[in-house]
Parts: sequence; structure tokens; C-alpha cells
Amino acid sequence: MLSESEAMDRELPQGFEVRRAGPADAAAVAALVAASQEAFQGETEISRASVLRKWRAPRFDLERDAWLVQTEDGHVIAFGAVREAGVGGQFEGNFTVHPDYYGRGVAAYLLGRLEERVRAAATERSKGPGVLHTWTGADNTAERDLFAQAGYRRIAVFSRMEKALDDEIAEPDWPPGIEPRSFRRGVDDLAVYTALVEAFGEDSGDLGADAGDWSRDVVADPRADPYLWLLACEGDEVAGVTINSLTGGRGVIERLAVRPSWQGRGVGGALLRGAFAVLRRRGAHRAVLAVELDVAVEALDLYRRAGMTEVRRIEFYEKRIAPAMEL
Repeated sequence: MLSESEAMDRELPQGFEVRRAGPADAAAVAALVAASQEAFQGETEISRASVLRKWRAPRFDLERDAWLVQTEDGHVIAFGAVREAGVGGQFEGNFTVHPDYYGRGVAAYLLGRLEERVRAAATERSKGPGVLHTWTGADNTAERDLFAQAGYRRIAVFSRMEKALDDEIAEPDWPPGIEPRSFRRGVDDLAVYTALVEAFGEDSGDLGADAGDWSRDVVADPRADPYLWLLACEGDEVAGVTINSLTGGRGVIERLAVRPSWQGRGVGGALLRGAFAVLRRRGAHRAVLAVELDVAVEALDLYRRAGMTEVRRIEFYEKRIAPAMEL
């Protein structure tokens, strides 16, 4: 159990215990998340292996950055985790509470633990506040209310879109002069980073300060599978890229970017269908992605034309967490 020196202002409700999580808890955490997904989504997409994969994220220490809540008889009912998402005091964190235990104060307690971790990091850095980003389903009114009460600001709403890949996927029709090829680790890093920065412009801040940061945090991420990534090239120039991942039978299109000079020529649509084909060949039964509403309007139309449909909406929140000396 955590020591009294680690106690939060938000006390853990009576009848529960909190402890650090370990690799042996992956199955229990997967079952917990599955119960939450079933309650809010009607289906699950989690496994012990995928939990362990998440725990391998860069700048994440399971013993330091995660908390597991259980009943007095050892039944796991909640889990929360936070990690530094990049330089500059940016953190991302979230928690899951079993639906049977909603309304008992466990979610507020875990949110407090996430904030405490960010505050400790901000205090250590001595460079101003940290920023905690979190998210929840638009239909999870309990978590939305909690974030509002705790002073979080909603910063974006994303549409989660999906396409079944059970049928044969037609190969994309590449525009004249454009050729697809696989990503080459250590060779294409700078070109792909440049394409992402150009494509996302002011929204590219989460890519890192430079190509070196991006290579370390994304390309070298042990969870990444660059063999799933697809480049669209014109000669030696990278015109666009799609970065994909695969968990079980679910393929995720993490990013799809086309550089401004090549936009409007059908490169984006070809990359999207190319990603479907790559994922299908690797055993994916469906492809999913998230697109920000009211911002990426053209991208939303592109995904719809490719047969993707919205399955739910996700709301993103942030809060500035002051260092201890500023409280």
C-alpha cells in the first residue's frame, strides 16, 4: 500500500485499497477495461497483451506512474496511469473505474493521483506548470461532470470512425507520379517528420521539437511497428505518409498526412486505402481512426467517402497543474 506521505487531498473511499501495479496485473486491468468498454461501447477491444504493450510506452514507469484500486478482498475495480508525453511538461493520463463502482469517489481519487504526479514533475522541473491531458467518451456523463468540477477545460471533440475490413480490400489508385513504399527506419525519419510538420502546421506541437525527438519517441518506441507505415513518394520526395498500428484484429490509423504541395491530387485517399490494404494483409478485421470535428472537415469527408462511419465521440480535456511552490 502507499505510504501516508503519498496521501492525496482526495481520500480513497472506505472499503478500498490502493497499490502500485505490476506486470502480473495486466490481465486484471484488461478485464476491468473490457467491462467499461462493454458498458459504454457495447463491445471490447482490449487484451492482456495490449495492456502490456501500453505499459512499454516511452517515459512511463509502471511502479511510479500507475495506481491500482482494489476491494479489501483483492478484486481490482479501478486503474489510473499518467506519462510524460513530451518535453515541456506535457502529460497524458486517464483512469478506468468498473461500472459497478461508479459514484463512490474512486474516479475523483485517481484523478487526484494523476494530478499529484504532474505537480511533482512540475516542481522538479522548476519551469512553470505542467499540463495534464485526459479524455473520455462523450456519453460518459459521470467523467465529464468530474472533469468540469475539477477545473478541466474541454479542448477538442473527436469522431471515432471505423471500417470493416472483412471483405477483400481493393488496392488504391495512386495519382500519376506517386509511388507507395514502406518506411525505412533510420533513413526516412527526417523526411516523414518534415511531412507531418508541414501537413499539421500549428497542430504539430505534439510531434516533438525536432526530428531527433520524433525518432526517439515514435520510431524507436518499442510499441511501434514501422512495417505497417506507408509512404507516398514522388521521386525522392515524401509527399505523404500514414502511420498505422495493429492490436489483435484492430488496425489503427494513427496519423494520415499529405504535404501542402501535394494536397488536392488524391494522395490522401490513396494513402487511406493503402493503409486499409496493409492492415488487412496483416490480419486486421477493421480499421479505426479519430478525426477532430469542426477542424478537419475535409479529412472527415475523405474518410466517409472511403466507407468509414462514426461509432462514437471522444472529448479531450486539459488542466494546468501548478508546481508545489506556487500553491
